[in-house]
Amino acid sequence: MSVALLAPLGLAALAALLVPLLIHLIRRPQHVVINFAALRWVGERMRPRRRLQFDDLMLLIVRLLLIAASALLLASPVLDRDWRGVREWVVVVPGIEAAQARDAVTGLGADAEWRWLSPGFPSIDSARIDADIGTASLLRELDAVIDTRDRIVVIVPATVDGLDGERLVLSREVEWKVVDTSAVDTEPSQPTPIRVAVRYPAEATSALRYLRAMIAAWNVPVSDRYVADLHPVDVPLPDGTEWLIWLGGAWPAAIDAWVAAGGRVVTRMVEPTPDAIPVWRDGRGATIATAQRQGAGVRISFLHAFDPASFAPILDADFPERMRELLVGVEPAPARADASSVRPSVDPARTAVAVFPLDDIVIVLIVLLFLLERWLATRRRAFA
Repeated sequence: MSVALLAPLGLAALAALLVPLLIHLIRRPQHVVINFAALRWVGERMRPRRRLQFDDLMLLIVRLLLIAASALLLASPVLDRDWRGVREWVVVVPGIEAAQARDAVTGLGADAEWRWLSPGFPSIDSARIDADIGTASLLRELDAVIDTRDRIVVIVPATVDGLDGERLVLSREVEWKVVDTSAVDTEPSQPTPIRVAVRYPAEATSALRYLRAMIAAWNVPVSDRYVADLHPVDVPLPDGTEWLIWLGGAWPAAIDAWVAAGGRVVTRMVEPTPDAIPVWRDGRGATIATAQRQGAGVRISFLHAFDPASFAPILDADFPERMRELLVGVEPAPARADASSVRPSVDPARTAVAVFPLDDIVIVLIVLLFLLERWLATRRRAFA
C-alpha cells in the first residue's frame, strides 16, 4: 500500500509557504523605546542582541499546514489498494430466473455480489426486473465503476437485447455464461417491409429501369426488405406507403396531405425555395439535391431528371446507397444479437491501476485546518 500523485505539478503550490512566513516576519509587534538612565553604564558588548523570532508560532504552523494541504489536493493523491481482496460480481440479464442463474455458476465465494444487470445494479434477491435495458451500456458502466481487479461473471440468455451497435470492449476478461430460457424470445424479429411507390408520367418511363435496379440493390442484404410499387401518376398511393419517388410534374392535394402526415418524397425541383437545405453535392460543390420539411414529412428535390444524359451520378455504383441515405438516413444499429457473437473483448489500454482517491480526505483536513486557523487568529486579536 502506497500513496501516489496523479498531478505532481500541483506541489508547485508549496511555494506559497513563503507568504505566511513573510507576514509573520513583517507584522511583528512594534516596541516602544523607553530611555533608561542606568543603561548608559552598560557597555556595547553587554547589550542584548536581537534574534529572529516568530510571534504566535502555533498560528504560523497551522497556516503552513493549510497551504501544504491545499497543494496536496492540487496534486490529486491516491492510495494504491493492493490491500483489498478481489471481489466477484455476478450480473444477470433480466428475464433469467434467479434460481437458474445460480445453477449456471459454480465455484464462487460466499461473498460474491449477485446483481441484476439493470440501472443501479440491484441485488438479485430483489424483485425480478423485466423492463427494457441497455445491456451494452450497463456492462460498460459496471466495468468502469468497480475495482479493476474485480472479477465479472455475466449470465445472458441465448439472444441478447439492449445492444447499441458498438463493439463491446471492456477493460478486463469476463466470464460469459449463456443459458437457455423461455422468458426471452430467441427468434430474431423480421424487419417490417418498406413500401416504395414510384409514380411516373409517360415521358419518364426510361427512368424506371434505373429505379428498379436501385430498389433491387437495396434488397441485397435482406431479401424483400423494400417492396416496389411502380405505376403511372394517376394511380393513388396504397395504404402503408412510406417512400414516394414522383417523376411527374405537380401532384394532387392527396400527396401533399400524405407528405405532411410523415411521408418522404423524392421529386424534381420545380423552383428553389429559401428553406431548402442542400443534402447532395457533386465533386465541384454544386448542389444536386435539397431537402426541406413539409409538415411531419420531408421533401427531397433533385435539380435534374433521373436519366444518364442529364444526371450522370445515376450510373455510379454508390447511387442506390446515396438515395437510401436521403430517404431513411443511416439505419439504427441492431439492438438484438446472438449471445455468442457479442461476447466482450478486452482492450488492455483501458485497464487502470486499482487506486483509491484521497481527495475527500484532504478536503476534510483543509476544512479543519481552516477552522483552527480562524480560531487561533481570532484568539490572538482578542488577547491583543
